[in-house]
Amino acid sequence: MKSVCVRMSVIAGCFVMIWILACNRQHPITSQEIEESQTIAIGNIQLVAIVKDVLEITQRGLLTEGLLKSNNSTKEYTTYPTECKPVITSNYTNITHNGDTLTYSGTITIDYGDGSACTDSLKTPTGKLIDTFFVTIIDSDINKRSPSVSYLATISFENFQKDNIILSGTITSQSVDQITTVTSEDARLTYTDGSSTFWNGALTYVYHPSEYKEDDCWIISGSLTGISRIGTAFMTSISKDIIYTGRCQNSGRPVSVNIEIISNGVTSVTDYGNGICDTLYTVTVREAAKKYKSDI
Repeated sequence: MKSVCVRMSVIAGCFVMIWILACNRQHPITSQEIEESQTIAIGNIQLVAIVKDVLEITQRGLLTEGLLKSNNSTKEYTTYPTECKPVITSNYTNITHNGDTLTYSGTITIDYGDGSACTDSLKTPTGKLIDTFFVTIIDSDINKRSPSVSYLATISFENFQKDNIILSGTITSQSVDQITTVTSEDARLTYTDGSSTFWNGALTYVYHPSEYKEDDCWIISGSLTGISRIGTAFMTSISKDIIYTGRCQNSGRPVSVNIEIISNGVTSVTDYGNGICDTLYTVTVREAAKKYKSDI
């Protein structure tokens, strides 16, 4: 009898161990979790891309209405990322010139109207961007260096829409030369189906201009938290810098990126490859990887 009891105890112990291991094992990834991860990943890429475009639009507006005029330059910056020429109005509230330092502040409004002047009314902006700024320019002849430009800008939106996505709220950008740090205040993307995503955090955008625009490059890093368009909280970390190039500018897609996103306890990694201007990307959820074709 004793040996029977011992055998029964061993068998029971084995079942308990199997049950414990089964409980500790990660549950299989469902198709719904992969689909939700894809939706959140696309939303994050759209967010980064539309902020990049806003920075490029407002910085070119500032060049057109301020920096170039202040230096009596004859160069014209009339080409925008969307191949549209918005109506730009400016109002300067303070201008001071002290030695080699020029400072000024004011507001620039960039108005795309209903987008009818654009080549593609679905892909190009409509509405207004309002850029309230403070700029400092230090003009130095040391080693024939270009002037150093820094500015602080608060950008708000009035019926602003791009790629059928409405951007609202406020973003703050602080730039020193080609490096811009962007933070958000109740910034939100709203989609045609009424869903929306909003976020907080800081992203750093580094612009590398070149002699030929198609060789221009944006490199983006940082992290975000927010609520996705499906209503789940997410934390995003850019583990490998996002890279956009002028050659792929109109596609709205990066050529290289690794973004790690955690939502509902599930971690996904979005990978856009290593420099090819294509529409393919991969979302990996734990060990389940799947390729998708981007529509942005």
